[in-house]
Amino acid sequence: MKRLSALLVLLLLMASAMPSLAQEMLDYPSDLTECEVDLTGETINIFHFGDLSGPFAFITQPIVSALTDAVSYWNGRGGVCGAQLEQVYEDTGG
Repeated sequence: MKRLSALLVLLLLMASAMPSLAQEMLDYPSDLTECEVDLTGETINIFHFGDLSGPFAFITQPIVSALTDAVSYWNGRGGVCGAQLEQVYEDTGG
């Protein structure tokens, strides 16, 4: 029984190491690639239509927070091909 337990622990340890090894082998493209079009001075609107008020607003709040974080991140890095991102919300009222 001890051998079986030790074998299972060893297999679990090996399986948990596989995702980290797989990530190292993948060749992800750089997020700073050349833009074919210069959009400096332009604005890209990102629309969100959802419940900002009402009984289902708690479901939408994480989405709104994630969108705000993403827009801040990309605008902080110079925007998308020079264009700044802007959030536009429309409350459907639940």
